[in-house]
Amino acid sequence: MTERHLPIENGQPLKEQAFTRLREAIVSGAIPPGAELSERTLAAELGMSKTPIRVALERLSREGFVEIVAQSGVRVRGITHKELSDHFGLREALETWVVRQLSRGVPAAGLRSLDARIADQRETIERGDRLAYVEQDAEFHRTLAALTGNDEVLGAIQNQRDHLARILARTVGLNPTRLLASLDEHQAVLEAVRAGDGDRAAACMQRHLANAAAAADLMPPNRMAPEISD
Repeated sequence: MTERHLPIENGQPLKEQAFTRLREAIVSGAIPPGAELSERTLAAELGMSKTPIRVALERLSREGFVEIVAQSGVRVRGITHKELSDHFGLREALETWVVRQLSRGVPAAGLRSLDARIADQRETIERGDRLAYVEQDAEFHRTLAALTGNDEVLGAIQNQRDHLARILARTVGLNPTRLLASLDEHQAVLEAVRAGDGDRAAACMQRHLANAAAAADLMPPNRMAPEISD
């Protein structure tokens, strides 16, 4: 296994520390799809016993980040084409609703927050930090959802983003021009919201998600999990 450095923090139970760090490493792509995970190796890297590692891996399995393979151990899951399709279908339903709601009125502080998110994204693109842009992209969508005040929608969007971030990190790595296009799409969504035009905001969000889906679906086969037929 490639050497990794997964720092831990005090103040949390070891099983929570292990889960958080492993999840972050998978989402960021530091541990890529298909990687095989060893309890012994991870325990050494995190400086803890195998018991909290085992608990963390079981939780990651339940949440769909890893799979436990008979006689092979634990492997990081990819994402199937069906899962991609389902993901973007759900996001379209949720996020078009979000921008329609916001088009009815957003406090000035909320608009300033969204402007700041876009400014941060522009600066990140200029310095060429693709992985940082992936997180800032997620933060823009989280901010939109948070401004609705609907915690259920915010939680659903956050969960979906976590599962796809590992694919998006590789998408922008293979297609860096997608960054500028994504930024322009974010700006278009924001301007429609600012103008109070819910239909235009929803159309801009649909276009943004459709383009993101198209980019993600162009991932090479080894980045995707195999489809399972009945």
